[in-house]
Amino acid sequence: MDFKTNLYVLQVIKTIQGEGNTIGMPSMLLRLAGCNCRCPWCDTAWSWNDTRAEEIKPEQFNEWLANLKEECGEVTNLMITGGEPFLYKDNPLFIMLLNDPAFKTIEIETNGSLLDSICIQTLPKKVKLNISPKLDSTWYINDYGVDYTNIHNVLPDLIKHNNVLFKFVDDTRYFDKMIEFIEKLNVPKERIFIMPLTPSRAVYTREDFLIEVQKSYMKTLKFCLETGYNFSARLHLYLFDDEHEVIK
Repeated sequence: MDFKTNLYVLQVIKTIQGEGNTIGMPSMLLRLAGCNCRCPWCDTAWSWNDTRAEEIKPEQFNEWLANLKEECGEVTNLMITGGEPFLYKDNPLFIMLLNDPAFKTIEIETNGSLLDSICIQTLPKKVKLNISPKLDSTWYINDYGVDYTNIHNVLPDLIKHNNVLFKFVDDTRYFDKMIEFIEKLNVPKERIFIMPLTPSRAVYTREDFLIEVQKSYMKTLKFCLETGYNFSARLHLYLFDDEHEVIK
């Protein structure tokens, strides 16, 4: 994939933001292909490559963008996810998308590992970064030469940008790493959101799945009440049967 020239679009879905401090906001989800991470529990592993993607070349961009804005209708929040969207950080098409005035707010879901000072400093103020650090360095593939601790190097720029939050999944397997990472970040607690681990739908009936979700939510809620961190539901995983987020 030529991340510096083309966009590789996997999904465009009118939905809601399911996590963080804008949960419930009507949003247009734009999923881009490509990722620098190989999380073993990833529920969108098909987004790592462009097998399912529509390739948008520079000469096609204006028409594609016009169609996207028409499809948005009254929805003015663009939510860009992946994969890892900042693989496109040097792509003129990506930059034009972020600066388009039709989108009053833009949220980018990112693992944060590819952020650098120039990238952050040139982001429009309307762009909100929802950073979900991936806490095992072995998940990152060597092609990109990055490490999950990179976020600490650009923290001053992130604080200055201000429109940023950090999200972590309350997973017992990585709990100690999560706490260590949060403490090293040393950012105000209002920027930290802890989300419950969602059980796998594949191993439960729908009724049992909802019971397990409640258990997981209560576990994380108790932790947040004890520590003062923000609790965030994962509303899209509760409402929809899969990542296609079909409204029935």
